[in-house]
Amino acid sequence: MILFVHNKKLKMKYSNEFYFGIRVDSLEQDIKASLLELKDKAIQNTDLIVHQGLKDTLVIQHEVATGIEVIKNKVSKTLDTEIEKLNQELLQGDLDELKNRTMHEVDIKDQKIKNLDVDIRRIKITYDWSSYYKVLIGIVALSSIDALMNYSSYQVIAKYLFLAILLAIATAVGLSFASHTIGKRMQKALTTKAKWIWFLSGLFGGGVVFFGLGLLRQTYLRDTGLLANSPIIWMLLNNFFFAVAVLLAYTKLPTEAQEKEKQLKDQKLLEIEKLKKEKSELIGQLEREVKRIHECKQKLESFKIYRNNLFTQLDSERDHIISNCNREFTIKCGSRLQSPPQLLIQNDQLS
Repeated sequence: MILFVHNKKLKMKYSNEFYFGIRVDSLEQDIKASLLELKDKAIQNTDLIVHQGLKDTLVIQHEVATGIEVIKNKVSKTLDTEIEKLNQELLQGDLDELKNRTMHEVDIKDQKIKNLDVDIRRIKITYDWSSYYKVLIGIVALSSIDALMNYSSYQVIAKYLFLAILLAIATAVGLSFASHTIGKRMQKALTTKAKWIWFLSGLFGGGVVFFGLGLLRQTYLRDTGLLANSPIIWMLLNNFFFAVAVLLAYTKLPTEAQEKEKQLKDQKLLEIEKLKKEKSELIGQLEREVKRIHECKQKLESFKIYRNNLFTQLDSERDHIISNCNREFTIKCGSRLQSPPQLLIQNDQLS
């Protein structure tokens, strides 16, 4: 993860990984400007001590060392703030506690999932739900024969063919719903007599509807001589298919108990999916926190390395500036600079 800084305030932009550590452009520009100023001032002061006839550059060396320490303080002030923030983040992020808590909650959800799996295996499904929609299609088809064969006759009461088709569809839907409802009522009936009452009542109601539709067909065809156009024949034909649809609904559709079986199983399957989703969210939250802590450690280490590198660079610049001043002093004085080892030790201590 690379850190770029574009102004005095620490503004950070991150990529996906750490590649080249941390870099604060504004700080480096300030260091560069301060070093340039320090170098120029050191050279100027070297000329002054030559003119004044001093025998060494100890004053300049101390001044340069002090200037470098000022720059180091600026580096520390800028970077230590971010280092402290990262340290606080690491202290506040108790990763071990989060791992233990997450694993505990995951274990609880795994146990609940196992319990639900056991419950699902105990539920006995007594209806073949793979044939459910086939039965529904059969009921609709048997109840819609009149609409398919005789939709144009609806133009007797509807002027336009489009409206006639809509009326035919509405009739087919109503008859399908009626056959489905009668069949379910027969399932719920407690006695054989009640079943027969529902069945015969359905046939009577269907007969009335189909007789009326037969009259529409006869009026539309304008031919009452043919036996096939008789409303009674038309009623008997369609009522036969309607009766088959009712019996199909009675014998092939699931009972109320069978529907409850499926509802219970579906409910438990939904609970399992919900638990799995919650488990996945817990694990994802833990992974994100682990990643955040890892990145925080990487950033902290990069800040420390960057700060130490700047300090090392400043120490090198200090030695370089002092070396240049000594060279200038030696050249202009025409004599060898006497810089005892004690002076170098003092410089190291100042850094």
